[in-house]
Amino acid sequence: MKPSGAHTHPEMGGWGSGNGWLVILGAIALAAIAGPAAHAIRDLVMVVAITMAVVLAAAGTAAVLTYRVRRRDARALTRRGTRALPTPEHRALGRAQEVHLHFHEVSAEDVAAIIARQDKAGE
Repeated sequence: MKPSGAHTHPEMGGWGSGNGWLVILGAIALAAIAGPAAHAIRDLVMVVAITMAVVLAAAGTAAVLTYRVRRRDARALTRRGTRALPTPEHRALGRAQEVHLHFHEVSAEDVAAIIARQDKAGE
């Protein structure tokens, strides 16, 4: 009878060529490494999250403080009238320069006083 192509190999110690022991040892090593690796990844994610929260809080605080300081300085300059208005001598291309001003949180009397001072300075 001709062989059908099916064949067998002799067994060696019940586990074949020893691959079964390698599979078991690999599973044990993987189980031993997986726990600490999962904890390390979790700790890394926590550290990154906390760091980002601190950085965002610091940036937000700096932005708010910068806004408040600039707003206070602008308000103080407007109240003192130290912002210089262009004088008629300042000409652009041979014609009078137009000025468009916005005064915030300043009374009409203060605006009139500021403009009057600038008119006297320009004469």
